[in-house]
Amino acid sequence: MEAEYPSWEVQQKALGDILYFADRILGVKQIWPEWRKVLKEFYSGRYHELVACVGMGSGKTYVAAIICTYEFYKLINMPVSYTHLTLPTN
Repeated sequence: MEAEYPSWEVQQKALGDILYFADRILGVKQIWPEWRKVLKEFYSGRYHELVACVGMGSGKTYVAAIICTYEFYKLINMPVSYTHLTLPTN
């Protein structure tokens, strides 16, 4: 069975919206509504750090995995990664 890849339009829209990325690229449908609000606010551009002081079993690791995957997805879709990250060219 062959994997179905998302269209170019879906891939490009996913670069700007973590919730769209989780739904359409990862196929995740089980993010709690409160976590959806947190992610939307965090990726609004006003924050650089996320501290989650919540209880056991609240989905911290699950959401952290989504965030890491999304950040990696954005990184591998940069045209030339080292220029954005101020890394040496060689």
